[in-house]
Amino acid sequence: MYTHTKKPTGLCIELLESQGGLISLEDFHELWSMLRKTHSLDHLYPLPTDTEEFHLLYIIISRDQEHGDLGIHANGYGIEDEGKYRLAGFACLVVPPNERREKSILSGNPNGICDTADIRIALLPAVQKRGFGRFVVHELLGHAFDTLRIRRVTASVVSPVRPSHSAAQKKQIGFNTKQICRIFETFGFKFEGISRGAVMNTEAPEDDKPVWHDVHRMSMLVTDYFEEHIISSLSTIRSPCHKLPLKTVRLSPWDTMIQRQEEEKRDLKLWAEAPKDTLANDACDEDGENSDVETMLGDDDVDEHDWDMANDFDD
Repeated sequence: MYTHTKKPTGLCIELLESQGGLISLEDFHELWSMLRKTHSLDHLYPLPTDTEEFHLLYIIISRDQEHGDLGIHANGYGIEDEGKYRLAGFACLVVPPNERREKSILSGNPNGICDTADIRIALLPAVQKRGFGRFVVHELLGHAFDTLRIRRVTASVVSPVRPSHSAAQKKQIGFNTKQICRIFETFGFKFEGISRGAVMNTEAPEDDKPVWHDVHRMSMLVTDYFEEHIISSLSTIRSPCHKLPLKTVRLSPWDTMIQRQEEEKRDLKLWAEAPKDTLANDACDEDGENSDVETMLGDDDVDEHDWDMANDFDD
């Protein structure tokens, strides 16, 4: 239910034949090989082996460019355009089976859907930063929340660091991982945390030992989705001065953590400072006499009769 996102020029979306589309499974496997060769799958969470878990799989097709190999030619797929198109990536909505789905099937409702779905996306380098991924993710989120009425959508970003990587390589991989997480944050996803050593690398092991990667977990609830929609709708309304209202800048989880650490450092510094000694004469006047006496008890010139009780009950 996001505001309408304009479809980028040169983008076309198609489905697999098994889902009623035009893309064959063989072409998808070939596209997968191209994505692997270009390291476009390094940050992708492993796909399920059970095809039934793919509720929706979009094949991203791009108009052929003069520079860069975009993969497999997509001519012959019924795309009505004079330009040549090529398969350039995919995005999918994975709906794994869980207890809720099993209960819905047992209760006699085989169309029951589970309450969580996961978004996966991979693009060839030549079509990145052209708005393709943003448009497709918008479409998948709309399908998940508006059509399927799913309560929660997740995004899992793998940090493919290996022990053999140099310090510079590890730093670059960490930066790329955080960049992907920040992209999901622009959609309204919230950072949940890091699952350490959650995914095993399927490539050749190092020193005959498997390599396990950390996974950065992101999630978006249906309440977040509609909140983002409301904010987007309000941001398009002009004020009487014909100026757009200012949008609140949302800090990333890493910026929030750094800010919190700085606050803790300031608190520790204040606690570490030695307390100042309180002098006995601090509460005295210049003559060394107690300056509070006159305030609390009155000075010596006060008439004793001022403290007498009223004689209202005298005869």
